[in-house]
Amino acid sequence: MAAWLSGATYSNCTLFGVGERAGNCPLEVMLLHYVALTGRIEDVDLTVLPKAYKLFKTLGYDPGRYKPLVGDNVHTTSAGIHVDGMLKNPWVYLPYDPRLLGLKPSILVTLHGGRSAVAAWIAQRVGVEPLALKRDPRVEAVYRELVKAYEELGLAGPVPEDLLVEVAGRYFPEVRR
Repeated sequence: MAAWLSGATYSNCTLFGVGERAGNCPLEVMLLHYVALTGRIEDVDLTVLPKAYKLFKTLGYDPGRYKPLVGDNVHTTSAGIHVDGMLKNPWVYLPYDPRLLGLKPSILVTLHGGRSAVAAWIAQRVGVEPLALKRDPRVEAVYRELVKAYEELGLAGPVPEDLLVEVAGRYFPEVRR
């Protein structure tokens, strides 16, 4: 990075870990740091990185869902404290603006996300403010029903979309649209 900032026009990098040899810096990381340090977003189109990631996957190389900057789970949280923090102030949780990469943060609804995750999911579906919705007693009812369904069905992991629609739809009919 210091060489780039001092005028070097060439750097040995990898793309998503694929490159000449192990130990080279990932180009995607170098580009994000360049933009962050210089503020010159017009010099780099970071939105091509998620597209390149998808191309790699179609070619049979999967860099991994947890790959920094571009993986399928990037900017995704399911932990209740993180969800709550993102709803109140995204910069508490996000290290940079994912829109630089043409992405947006997302919340994966799990039972660990608690009422905040349920409120965020419902708010996104019906177009209301999630923090105000979090205090709605119907959100508590949806969350309790989801917990009960998980226990009865022996489920684990993210709440299936159809279960969310079914349960939340009883209290918020507009989520079914």
